[in-house]
Amino acid sequence: MLGRGIGLSKDKVDHLRHWRESTVYTDIEWLVLEYTERLATEVRIEDELYDRLREHFTPRQILVLCTTVGVAGMINRIHGTFKTELEEFTSSRPRVQESLDKLLEK
Repeated sequence: MLGRGIGLSKDKVDHLRHWRESTVYTDIEWLVLEYTERLATEVRIEDELYDRLREHFTPRQILVLCTTVGVAGMINRIHGTFKTELEEFTSSRPRVQESLDKLLEK
């Protein structure tokens, strides 16, 4: 898994689905997760969130974060379109299995 490969603890990877309720992330990690979710679901972010990002990151770092979120979203859409076979660890997750079941119903 990519997260573990770049040094995220198992605890942090395991808590990603419910990051808002989790206490394993630092304030900056929480901010990045908030930004990621907001950008992925709403496309635009409000000035208040951008201002909070600027307290911790340079404009260049924010651009890299934005690009990373965008590329990840694009890759997910490609996998969704072509129904890429998932590795066992991923496909065994309940929410992933739920999505796969819905796709296969048609």
